[in-house]
Amino acid sequence: MAKRKLLSKLIGRESVTKRWNKREERKEKLERARQAKLAKKTAPQPDTDAEMPQPSEEEPSTSEATAPDNDGRPTSTPTPMTPQEMDEPSVDMLETDVPFPSTPADDDQQIQPMPSTSTACCDLVATPSASKGAGGFGLDDVHMFDELRRRHIWTEEELQRQRRSNAFLRKQLKAQRDRSTSLERSGSACRQRKALSDVTNTQQGDNRLSAANDLLITLDSGISFKAREALKRSFTDHGLDVWAPPRAVKRLKAELCEAVIFHWMGNGETRALVCIDVRAMIEGRLQDLVNSGRLKFHQQFVSQIVLVLTGDKGGDGVAATTKLGLVIGNVEHPNSPKNLSILGIYFGNDDRTNLENKFGSIFAQLNQLNTVSLEIAGRKRTMPVQMLLCADLKFTSALMGHQGYAATFPCPLCTARKNQLTDKIVDARPSPPPPQNSYIGPPLVNIALADVVPPSFHLMHGNGQRIIDAICSEADARGKGDDVRKRLSDAGVRRHPRTKQFTGKMRGMGGGYRSQIFRRWRHLQNP
Repeated sequence: MAKRKLLSKLIGRESVTKRWNKREERKEKLERARQAKLAKKTAPQPDTDAEMPQPSEEEPSTSEATAPDNDGRPTSTPTPMTPQEMDEPSVDMLETDVPFPSTPADDDQQIQPMPSTSTACCDLVATPSASKGAGGFGLDDVHMFDELRRRHIWTEEELQRQRRSNAFLRKQLKAQRDRSTSLERSGSACRQRKALSDVTNTQQGDNRLSAANDLLITLDSGISFKAREALKRSFTDHGLDVWAPPRAVKRLKAELCEAVIFHWMGNGETRALVCIDVRAMIEGRLQDLVNSGRLKFHQQFVSQIVLVLTGDKGGDGVAATTKLGLVIGNVEHPNSPKNLSILGIYFGNDDRTNLENKFGSIFAQLNQLNTVSLEIAGRKRTMPVQMLLCADLKFTSALMGHQGYAATFPCPLCTARKNQLTDKIVDARPSPPPPQNSYIGPPLVNIALADVVPPSFHLMHGNGQRIIDAICSEADARGKGDDVRKRLSDAGVRRHPRTKQFTGKMRGMGGGYRSQIFRRWRHLQNP
């Protein structure tokens, strides 16, 4: 239906444009004719003693007496007509090409009445004026052209009035649609549904949750907001509604996230969702901790705000995403997942090129975050910031400008060579590290190597995997390898088919599967 209306509008617009172009062409023809007649009138007149050409029977008389027209009706000099009294000029009449007379003698022979379906316009255009001379049109004929010009102006005004009328009709239709009884089309019904969205006929619990408590329970339980809506529907189906209205929860979420502004930066492969005001977000979180009394200062960081930068890649293939986050260390449980604030995310690997191209604006803001301003006990205080880095070795190497674990010097923190690790203590690298010993670029953030926290989980995980592999190899040498693997499988420990790494927790035993491996190894040593 919409396409049909659009097509009709386009066809109507084309027809109006064609009519307007024809009118402009007719105006130009009439203007040229008027100029030619005025030029002939001002030209030198022939000898007055010469015999004037007499009009023939077929030509109308130029005297003041009236002459019969084709229907036998008397015609006279046309009187000015108002635009309302005039009819639309005939297209055939106005488009007829009348050649201009070349000599004064041919004037009366060239001007002939033109056929028309409109009597008024035919008389107005074709009837000669009584005041014309022998050489051309008179002043009444000039007035005729002025009337035609005014008629064009009147037609344009009519089109404008029609457009205003159409706009008024559209407003009337919109008002009728708002008053429609159909709930799907009625605009007033939509507004009523929005106003009554918090009202429910379901029996409400005595302790119905507020929007704040509802949001806290959803976050503490670790469920998604879609799961929360499913729970609310299930409770409602059983005749009990203890959850807050969804719109109230969404409004509260929007209010809490006003200070956190994320924008999409870049195009194509460099596109990333980044926080454009890191300082405002961090100061807002710290001020909330101060107001709730949860901001704490540790002994090793006296009167300092500790911020820990972290990041990692998750997922495989096209679903691989790299996240950059910030952890506040001045809380009771700094390693809690709830203490993590996301600074940016993009699709791709966590290599140096991607980090520099997609998170460059975030790193520039972090390099300028040396102090923060907080209001403590009614006083405005400016406190220094201690920035730390805690991530896996790959992310740390990319961020600090190191080549990675496949380089000759695989560690970004020390100068130990690959395949030459000993039990000796190796010196740490200087900070900032010079472009040598597998360092190829400067750090992306102003963090000293002494402030890089070694990834304890990754280090223990890697060492544990190597110990388990050594145990399995020793068990195979003694003919007990199948027994060890069967016991691991029965205990719930799985081995990844590609990476050959063990995952999972042993069922029915305390501790993780790695501690149980050591126990079973001791049992094999001392059966």
